[in-house]
Parts: sequence; structure tokens; C-alpha cells
Amino acid sequence: MDRLTGLDGLFLHSETTVMPTHILAVAFVDPAARGDLTAGALSRLFADRASAIPAFRQRLLSKPFGLGQPAWVEDPAFEVANHVRRMRLPRPGTTRELSAVVGELHSRPLDRRRPLWEAWVIQGLADGRLAVAIKFSHAMADGVGAVTSLLPEFMTADPEAEFDSAPERSLAAASSMPGVAERIHDVVDEFAANTAKGVRLTAKLAPVAVKALLRTAVGSGIAGPEPVVDPGEATVPTAGGGQGEITLHKRLNAPLTPRRSVAFAGIPMQDLRIIADAFGVTVNDVFLTATTSALRRWSETHEAVTYSPLRTTMPISTRGADDDASNSWSMAVVSLPVHLTTVEAQLASIHAQTSRIKKGRRSASPINLGDVIDLVPPALIGLASGLYSSLKLSRFHNPVADMITSNVPGPAQQMYCAGAHVLGIHPMAPLAEGANLNVTAVSYGGTFDVGIVACPDNIEDVESIARSIEDVIGELKTTAEERTGRRAESAVAALVEPVLAPSAATQFSVDQKRVAVAKRIAGTKQPA
Repeated sequence: MDRLTGLDGLFLHSETTVMPTHILAVAFVDPAARGDLTAGALSRLFADRASAIPAFRQRLLSKPFGLGQPAWVEDPAFEVANHVRRMRLPRPGTTRELSAVVGELHSRPLDRRRPLWEAWVIQGLADGRLAVAIKFSHAMADGVGAVTSLLPEFMTADPEAEFDSAPERSLAAASSMPGVAERIHDVVDEFAANTAKGVRLTAKLAPVAVKALLRTAVGSGIAGPEPVVDPGEATVPTAGGGQGEITLHKRLNAPLTPRRSVAFAGIPMQDLRIIADAFGVTVNDVFLTATTSALRRWSETHEAVTYSPLRTTMPISTRGADDDASNSWSMAVVSLPVHLTTVEAQLASIHAQTSRIKKGRRSASPINLGDVIDLVPPALIGLASGLYSSLKLSRFHNPVADMITSNVPGPAQQMYCAGAHVLGIHPMAPLAEGANLNVTAVSYGGTFDVGIVACPDNIEDVESIARSIEDVIGELKTTAEERTGRRAESAVAALVEPVLAPSAATQFSVDQKRVAVAKRIAGTKQPA
């Protein structure tokens, strides 16, 4: 038995009928990379690898009376045919048809009576590409864990590499399940471990609580100041503004329904780096800014006003170099300034916030989120989530966040699946009550692949958000190149000025002097 941690089980226990919490990834594959690659070859690869990997043959086993975390055990009834399927898109086979199919797949919860993953090889795209959709429980891996542990089981950096053949399964493991006595023993062991963990956590939190009380007593705020923004850059409510207006917040905070829609966006990594270098920010800042500006444009088209920032939760990996945990992350909250009218102002605001968050994380006491969640009974999480969802309580308060964003570092090298070049990997992460939109990105090779998931009954036309993200990056790149060009012109002017100054030496024309400066620059060793 391999017991889940509290962090592994958090999404699992909070899942409801309208809020499935699995992760889905869509990989686009070039079928011409090794001659006539067929969908059958991909299907056989996934079937063979899944049969060979213990994690893909394991199902969850609950504890007696729902006490404690469930555990992974070998499923004696495992059949790979229940998990790997092939399908063909309806004509004409555009991205619209693919998005509709993936949205439908994403809306269906995984069957907990079986190992918690499924894969589809999708044919019928008009441009000849194949799509592979892989859906797996968040309990198996978070985003970084999927990239580092799950993805290498199906893809390699060498197009000629072949995986080892599937080992023989143990008959004992495949024919028996842990008994009641073994499960009760695991509950007792878990209770003892959590009690010790609670004592250690209390010892860590006590000094933090005392400091917080002292800060409150002297009147100092806990949160840092918001970035100062020119009021002229913000949206100003019109005379007709009032309580009856539909705001972007209301759209995002509306109760979830079971339906899901998805969209894909792709951005060259080089464009992001050019922007980041020109503005002195990070690639993540640029990603959040593009998302912010895209949402502002969506709200203008769909008559949803934006008078105040949105709040997005952003998981941050806490995984160490040798950390092989399924889930290892903490959560940050960032304000997305959709109320600011210019992209440059949005970027400056976001960069100020993320810089503060990084500084705060370095100075904060290291309290592990997973240690805290371990102490919360899984049944309590499930009960609270079920009541919150069924009673639609998100209507009556401002949620912790209006949406979810994530930026996962993927493989830097090109990957191959069954010898075929993987062209892109787009993540589709879960939604949460009160947050009807998720924008997640994976950097892969020279691209920044974005997957967008929404509840279409509250946030329609998600495809336009994807296109706007790409448009904003293109516009920022143009501005960045202009800024870089202006800097280069200023540097040339600084060199030209002394040459153009009057002197008793032989006089040259202005054009001759500029040529002389150009030669001087060309003869100077430039930094890499």
C-alpha cells in the first residue's frame, strides 16, 4: 500500500460532479516524422508502457469508514483496453472540432473503480497531425511532477530510442488486495505520524503567531503596499455604472456547471525573452500580462465591466532537486490589473507584485502547505466541498481568487513519441468553484504552449481569449523591439556627438563622420 499525502488527496477529496479535478494534456504529433506513422503505433506504445509502469496499474483503496488517506494498490482487474482508446474527429477536422471533443473529455470525471488515467489517440485533423489526449488524477502528479515523471514514460528526446519491453506482472500482486486488518493498521500508523507532525507544526507556528500579534499591536500591516499606478491609466466608472452591471468578476465567480470548453495558444519562447529583456521583467510576468490584457479585451467584447483587479491563484513548485513526490507546491495570489487601460501599465503592476512575492517568500518562515493539509481529515474536505458546490455558496461572497493561472517548465529539448516528433504539449488544468477560468502554460522546446479551460455557461468564446493572448505578445514584441532600437540609437548618438563636435582637425561631412563611428563600433568587441 502506498498512502496518499494530504497534498495528493486535496484535489481528489474536493472533487464534485460539477468540479472534476483531474489534469488533461493534449500533445500534437507529426505523423510523418518516421515514414508512415499510424495512430495504431501510438496506441500500442501507450498500452505497452501503461502495462509496464506500476503507477498506471494502481487504483485507489479507501480506508474503513473513510478514515485517513486512501492508498494506491495494484488493481487485480486492470485492463489496458479500458484506458487507451482511439477516435476520429468529425469533419472538417479543424481545431474547433478538436476543442469540442477535448472539452467533452475534460468534463467527465475519472472512474475511481479503476486506475485514475485515460488516453485517447485522436485522428481526423485536416492538417494531418495526430492529437494525443492524456487525462490523469491530480493525485498521481502535479504539473511539474507530470513533466518530470509521467511524460518520460511515453516520450524521449531520441527519435530512435525504444522503451524496454513490459515486465511480467507478479501474480500475487495482481490477484490480491490488502485486507481490513492491513488497512486498519495503516490508519493507526497515519494517525500517529500526523500527531507528531502536528506537534512540530505547532512549534513552528507559535513564534510566527506571536510576531503577527506584535505587528498588529503596533499598527503595521501584514500585506505590502499595492503598486502605485497613475489614475489616468485606470478604467473610470461611467455615470451609468451601478449594482446592476455585469462585471467580469461576476462572470468568473458564478457557480460552475458540468460543461467545459477549451482553447489552445502557442507563442515562440524567443518572443517572450525579447519582451522580458526589453522591459526588465520575467517571462512569467509577460505571460500574466498577456492573460490580463486578453481578459480585458474579452470583457469589452462581451460587455463585462472591469473596474478593479482580478485575483488569480498561481501554484508555485516547492520541489527540490531529488524530490520525487507526486505533489509538491504552495500557492500564491496575484492581482491581474484588468482595470488598467495599457499593456505597459499592466506589465509594470504585475512585475511589482511578483517581485514582492518572491522577496516575501525568501524571508517568510518555511511552513509546508502539505504538512498543514495532512492534518485535515479527508472526509471533512469532501463534505465542505460538496456543500459549497451544491448550495452554490460562491454567489454570496468574494472568493479567494477569480481564476487560476499556472506556468510549468517543460522539457527544453524536442521530444518524440513512438518515433514521431511531438509538436506541442498543451495543459488543460481543472477549474474551481468561484473560478470559471484556468490558463496554464508549459514551456516546451522553443514554444510556450498555453491551454485554456472555462465553464462555457459563464465564460463563453474562450477561443477569443487564446487569440488575444497571442496578439498581445505580438504587440509587446513590437514595442520591445522599438525600445531596444531606441536604446541602440541612443548609444550610437553618444558616440557620434564627440565626432561631430567642431575641432581644428580636418573637417569631414556629417555622413563621413557617421561612417567613421560605424567603423569604430564594428571594430569593437561586442558582449555576447
